[in-house]
Amino acid sequence: MLKRLTIGKRMLLCSAILLILLAVVGGISYYGLTRTEAGLQAIVTDPLPGVYDIGRMADCIGHLRALSLIHTISPTPDKKAPYRVEIAKREKAFREIAASYERTITTTHERELFVKITPAFEAYMASVHRVLELSDRLENQAAGDLYVAESRPLVLTLVQAVNAEVEFNKTEGGDMAMKCPTETPI
Repeated sequence: MLKRLTIGKRMLLCSAILLILLAVVGGISYYGLTRTEAGLQAIVTDPLPGVYDIGRMADCIGHLRALSLIHTISPTPDKKAPYRVEIAKREKAFREIAASYERTITTTHERELFVKITPAFEAYMASVHRVLELSDRLENQAAGDLYVAESRPLVLTLVQAVNAEVEFNKTEGGDMAMKCPTETPI
């Protein structure tokens, strides 16, 4: 049959076949790219903002620990005052970040982990405020003893709750990345 076709018709047929092949390869590539984009978008919109916010929460906890202890060992009210101000700022920042983080929660398991953080933070801060009251009265030894006996175990519980949330976000992001296609099906 091909022998009966003229050169022009043969060239037209070859061009048509190439065009069809190009369209098929382009369609497969487009399909693969849209699947990849959807997977990456899922990573960017779910675990990634959570990882950022939970990291900021952990940073606030670290600063609160250090500032509380520095306040406790400072010898005079003048030297204690700036730490009290900074503690108030970090406490407020933690609450704002926690509220922001809560809006990124998309799964039941993540919510179950998150609900442990706020009560742990509130218990820790209530204890820290008792420590600071003693420290403000220049009862530094009693303040330090109270921090070690009461605040430290509470902050360790808080850190454990935050770390569980961090691990969840890390695992969730890794799982989503593994589901994200890396090759087109050709």
